Amino acid sequence: MFKCVLSLTLAASLGGCSKSSNIEGESRVSASGGSAIRGSVIVGAECGASSARIHLSGVYGAQSFYNLTVNSGGTFDFQVNPGRYSLAAYAGNCTVNSEVSTQTNSVMNYQICLGSNCTRIASGATIYNSFSKLTETTAETSLMGPTCQWNLYGCAGWMYPGWGDANLGKANIYFSTKEDVALTLDLDFSKGNNALAAIPSLGKTGWNGLLRKNGNLEFASETLDGSRSPKKVSLSSLFYEAQINSKLLQFEHGFCEPKKKALSSMVEYLRLSGFTKKPIEDFETQLKDNLPSAETLCIYPQNQNIIETIVSYRTPLKMESHRVWFLVIPRMESALLKTRPIPQKFTQWFNVPKVNAIAELKKAPESRAIASEPAALVEEWGVGFLLER
Repeated sequence: MFKCVLSLTLAASLGGCSKSSNIEGESRVSASGGSAIRGSVIVGAECGASSARIHLSGVYGAQSFYNLTVNSGGTFDFQVNPGRYSLAAYAGNCTVNSEVSTQTNSVMNYQICLGSNCTRIASGATIYNSFSKLTETTAETSLMGPTCQWNLYGCAGWMYPGWGDANLGKANIYFSTKEDVALTLDLDFSKGNNALAAIPSLGKTGWNGLLRKNGNLEFASETLDGSRSPKKVSLSSLFYEAQINSKLLQFEHGFCEPKKKALSSMVEYLRLSGFTKKPIEDFETQLKDNLPSAETLCIYPQNQNIIETIVSYRTPLKMESHRVWFLVIPRMESALLKTRPIPQKFTQWFNVPKVNAIAELKKAPESRAIASEPAALVEEWGVGFLLER
C-alpha cells in the first residue's frame, strides 16, 4: 500500500487477477488488466449540498466517461484501463479536482472531501481544503450527465476494460418490500462481461445494507478517519454499469422511432412490462437528455431471460425480480457509412427489427405484484449502446 498527497487524497493497492472479472482487493478489476478507481465522498454543510457530482474524464477534460451523483458519506467505483484521467467533484459551492493515474490490475482508493473543515485523516495523508465558489460554466458542466463519450454509432471504448463490445449504462435497481430486511446483493457476471461502475461501491462482497419497507436503501456512512459513522446514507435505488458481449443480446424484437418519440416509446414498454411508478419516472428523468443525436433510433429490449445469461443476482434474500434493458442503435445515413463502414460483426444491429416489440407486448401486457413475505420485488432497467474501439 502506498499513499500520495493530492487535492483528492488517495491510497492505491495492487493485486493479481482471479476468475473472470474480479481481483481479491477492495474493489473489482476487469481480468483484461484494467484498474479500479474506488472512492468515498464527504460533503461539508457549508457547501450547501448533500451530495456531490463525481466526474471522470480524459486528462484534459475532452472526453467524459462517468458523471454520477454520490451522497455525502457514500461510495463509488469506476473501472478503467490504465492511464491518466481527470477526477473532479462538485457539490453546491464546493469543487475539487485532480489528475489521477491508474496502473494495470490496481485498485486506487480516493477519499474526496469538499468543504472548509476537511482535516487530516488517520493514515496521515492530507486532505486539502477544497472550499471554493463554482463558476457558472463549471456548475453547468457538473450537471451534465452523458451516458458515454459518443462516436459515430456507439460509445468510445478505449478506456473501458474488458472484452464486451457493448456498454450497459445507467442501470438502476429498485426494491419494494413489506418489511425492513437486511440486504446482501452481489452481481455475478458470466465470462466476457464485467462491471464498469457502481454506487455504492461493490467492493469484494457486493452491496450490504438495509432495505426499508418504503423502498429506500440504507448503507453505512464513510467518515474522514475511515471509521463507520452512526449516520446512514439513504438511496432510492442501486446503480451500476457494465460491459457486455453483444452476441448474447437479441436483435429481432424492437422498434424504430424518431428521436423525439423514442423515449416515450421506451417508457410505454416499461409500463406494459409491469414496472411501477417510481422506476418509470426515474427512467424518463435520467434519459431525457442522454440519448444519442440521430434522427431515428432503433431500440431492442432485452428481457430478463437474456439478462440472466449476462449478469445475475447473488443474494440470500428471497425475491421476485423484473429486469429490462434497452439496446439503443442510431440509424446511420448512407453517406456516413461510406466514410466509416460499420464493422461486419455489428451489421445485424443495423437492420430494422423483424418484430415490433411494443405491439407484441400489447397483446399480452405483464403485471407484477410483491411476492409473499419476506420476499421483495426487485425492478431493474438499463440502457445500452455499442462500443467503438
